[in-house]
Amino acid sequence: MMNFALGSLFGFCLFWILSDSFFMFCLRSVTLSLFGKSEFFDQQEQLLNIEQNSSWANLGYWSNTRSYPQAAKAMAVLLGERCKLNSHDKVIDIGFGNGDQLCLWIEHFQVREVQGFNISESQNALARRRTRALERVNIFQGSFQQVPTDTRVDKILALDCAYHFQSRETFFSFCHKTLNPEGGIGLVDLTVNLSQVSFIEKGMVRLMAAASKIPLENLVDRSTYEKQLSDHHLELLEWEDISEQVFSPFSQFVAHHHTEFASWSKPDHWFKYRISAWVLQWLYERRLISLAVIIAKQGTK
Repeated sequence: MMNFALGSLFGFCLFWILSDSFFMFCLRSVTLSLFGKSEFFDQQEQLLNIEQNSSWANLGYWSNTRSYPQAAKAMAVLLGERCKLNSHDKVIDIGFGNGDQLCLWIEHFQVREVQGFNISESQNALARRRTRALERVNIFQGSFQQVPTDTRVDKILALDCAYHFQSRETFFSFCHKTLNPEGGIGLVDLTVNLSQVSFIEKGMVRLMAAASKIPLENLVDRSTYEKQLSDHHLELLEWEDISEQVFSPFSQFVAHHHTEFASWSKPDHWFKYRISAWVLQWLYERRLISLAVIIAKQGTK
């Protein structure tokens, strides 16, 4: 989810340590951490949804729009289409943010049932309000570890968030155990390329991951990712790199958006997104990160 970008600014703090605004931002962050900080995964993405009746929280797929809510919805639609969601599917969505995508699975793809699992209490509260009219949506507190072991579903989704999971390999094992024989998984997920990079570049990626609560074991390249799928009896069907339609357009959007709506909020509220967008662009330009739509199906033991 978008909190991948949150930690990016820490990875580049050496470039900004002399900035007064950055110092005050860090000071407030430390103070909140010690004296009652809100959840790491919260509702800060509401800033990106200003003037829209939405609360999306992914980086967006910007192929045909300059509107963040439309781009974020487009990323969810793209995942649903590639995963071939349909009216027969019983779905589990892990890390669903504020609930917009839960509505999409029901209203756009007409899936039979959605079980959403998310660790954020504040996001779940908002998601319950957004989905209260949808009888086929059930929201639960926790991640995939809290899914009952006897649960069986047709599709498992993780939209722009699986890199945050405590262990992506454990998640793949869960998917194999939980999917029906003809079931499949759909993810928008992050991979990294740390081969033939400088010590500083590798260090920046690791700092970004640590501050973003991305376990280091989840920093893998495509070949390792594919092997992990295979090791957990999941057969890769599709790998679509969408980095070009994500990182640069998101960076451009933030650069424009924070100026257009500066009078609606305090400048430091935008600091996270301005720095994060710049860092994502920096990493992408050096081909250190990529984002892909990944579709796999249930394999055999």
